[in-house]
Amino acid sequence: MAETIITVESIVREKLIEMCADGLCNDECGCDLDDLAPCGEIGGLCRPAWKYPCARCGEVIYWSKRAEDNDNHVCSKCREAEYVY
Repeated sequence: MAETIITVESIVREKLIEMCADGLCNDECGCDLDDLAPCGEIGGLCRPAWKYPCARCGEVIYWSKRAEDNDNHVCSKCREAEYVY
């Protein structure tokens, strides 16, 4: 019988599924359970995340908190467009 190898990624994935989370995010990026940690590492700043559409452009973004309404979820591109330099 083959031995099952337990990895950090498999442990994190199992916990995210238990939490009904969609993936992970940090201040720089977000990833889906189907493509967990495409950067090659799950860092200490990664947090459970839920997917929401950007309230302005509709792009899918990962947010670290569940929310009842998604009016405040704005992607980084739309947020940067708000600033006048």
